[in-house]
Amino acid sequence: MMKRKSLISLTAFLVCASVLTACTETNKKVSFTEYWYKDSGVTTASAETLEYAVSFKKGNGITDGYSADYTSGVYTTSLSVTDDGNYLYETSLSIDVTFTYGRAQTETFTDTVKTSAVFKKDKKLTPISSKREIVGHSPTNAPTALASCYSVVNYTVETKYAGGGGKTTIINNETKTKITPSFTYENDDYTKLDNEQLLLALRGISQSATTSSFYVYAPFTGVPQLVDAAFQAKKKGTEFSYTKDGAAFSGVIDYYPVTLSINDKNSGAAQTLWIAETNNPMSNDHRNVILRMEVPVSYSLGTLVYELKTANFSK
Repeated sequence: MMKRKSLISLTAFLVCASVLTACTETNKKVSFTEYWYKDSGVTTASAETLEYAVSFKKGNGITDGYSADYTSGVYTTSLSVTDDGNYLYETSLSIDVTFTYGRAQTETFTDTVKTSAVFKKDKKLTPISSKREIVGHSPTNAPTALASCYSVVNYTVETKYAGGGGKTTIINNETKTKITPSFTYENDDYTKLDNEQLLLALRGISQSATTSSFYVYAPFTGVPQLVDAAFQAKKKGTEFSYTKDGAAFSGVIDYYPVTLSINDKNSGAAQTLWIAETNNPMSNDHRNVILRMEVPVSYSLGTLVYELKTANFSK
């Protein structure tokens, strides 16, 4: 069995999702609140870091002697304030993936994704720039040998925003080629976010909202996509355990399930997030943190499950 080190694309947080149905009301212009601070009205200079364990639930997708299994996953996030007063949000994912073809043919890789996003500390979290480094092994649909069970993806993607759009540089590190597409937004109806800041932004939404929609630029499609975040009814009485600011925490946390999806007819399965309730905007114990997240893998092979293990919140 071989093992290699690299970067990944399989859970690139550009959500591949189904259209939301029965949305009774949609917030097009979203004003974000800094619920990641203890007091959402008081900004601090300290950073927040979170760590998640990532496990895999197998699905009922491709069979015929072919499987993909994910283990040893770790996802970390870091939020800080730059010297010029903007937000810097960084994430890193590392996970092992083993492809099996037939009874004995296997190959294992360690895949990772690294991202960063810079955006303004305003009510719109206005994006300034982002970067994503991807090298990974995405499952394929109809393999005929071990080598065709996956495709290798090796990209560096950088986006810079200006005016009513922006410009992206996409480098294919396998072929040593580069493209630099520009983009504009179809209209100004919706709040605009970068893909790499999206998960943090969901923590800043008022949880009384039914559905909020955003324009999120998708580099590999070349156009902004409309992304919907649907907050479901609050779930009460669920026990969670994680290390909070260096001390073990175990207790009941109320949370909101959130369905994250692309508003398009040609989409896949939605992502689901569990976001801790805002128990008190001026003394918010769990900072609207994402407690759990489920991300489907291509071709119904299964689901990656992210569970919060350590949180060092801003002071």
